[in-house]
Amino acid sequence: MLRRSAISTAALVSLLAAAPAMAESKSFVVTWFGQAMDSKDGDCPDGVNPRWAEQRLRNLRDLGLNEKQIADLVAEELLGEEGMEASKIADMNVNRGRINGKPVNAYTYPSTVVDPKLHAIRDWKWAFGFNLDGKIGASDFEDPETHEKGVDNEFGRAMGCMPNFRGSLKEPPLEYAWVWAWKREGRSAWVITITANDITKDGDARVTFDRAIERLRFNADSTPRRDMPYRVDPSPRSHFEYAAKIKDGMLTLANAGTQDFNMIYNPEFIPVIRMTKVHMRMKITPDGGIEGMIGGYQRWDDLYISYASGGKANEDGNAGDLPGIYYLLKKYADHDPSPANGQNMAISATWNFTGVPAFAVIEDPSGELSEHH
Repeated sequence: MLRRSAISTAALVSLLAAAPAMAESKSFVVTWFGQAMDSKDGDCPDGVNPRWAEQRLRNLRDLGLNEKQIADLVAEELLGEEGMEASKIADMNVNRGRINGKPVNAYTYPSTVVDPKLHAIRDWKWAFGFNLDGKIGASDFEDPETHEKGVDNEFGRAMGCMPNFRGSLKEPPLEYAWVWAWKREGRSAWVITITANDITKDGDARVTFDRAIERLRFNADSTPRRDMPYRVDPSPRSHFEYAAKIKDGMLTLANAGTQDFNMIYNPEFIPVIRMTKVHMRMKITPDGGIEGMIGGYQRWDDLYISYASGGKANEDGNAGDLPGIYYLLKKYADHDPSPANGQNMAISATWNFTGVPAFAVIEDPSGELSEHH
């Protein structure tokens, strides 16, 4: 199979000779990608964290203001023409960090903010994901679909009590639903190709992730359009191919936990999804689309920056207390300890995705185009 012009002819011949012959390829364009959550009553015994309208006042208490001072600021805000967006309360929250006693931007310097000690999921058994470390610990989860034990999903634990990060596969978290709806026409699409002798039967397979040149295409009712062509971006920065297995209709990685994933995502939200020790499962749905999960260890500073880059607007509107998220991610990070201080720099995470049938248009070394469907 000729994949891209960046591969030399000799290397391509060697690659094809080593790979098993596979006769069937089907491609899909990704129509959703978001954090896999399965929020249920009882998973936050300490309570769901306050929404921003309440949390911003708690932050004033952490800055040392008394109840009368806070009440006066709220009254002033209610009487002001500018409203909440330009109030003193808003300005104090934006600059609630302190360096040498002086106010600094809380989003740029989150470690200078008093930790609001936000709640995380506690004493709960269930979460989507994979056993990334091969161990089964007392605090690990069990996947509600596969019932795999020892599931590592500390990203889900950390964010599971943030109001706008709670959700399910059918009703995804507001933070990601909002971003997907807002940015879906501004990002290059992702294309997934499955190759096997017979995709409907058990056996060996290959699964490929590529970034497309085109954006996701939609019908007039805003639903993703099926069977559209997408040209594969020839850059190797977003091309990952994995050996896989198909069993009972489920595709999983043959060498799960040994490879990386690094796809350019959205420069205005999460610039790149990069994970190590990647696991995946995926199936073709009755309507001919796909749905699946991908998980691994992810840099938690990547995730914090993706939320904090929206600054006050994201704190007010969706994410909630941003320095609080910084402290949650730092606390629950569970992989890749820093040699300097032992702080884990990566956090186990699981994302779910869906897709519809598409044509992957690929340039071969001769400059000609081929199609996979």
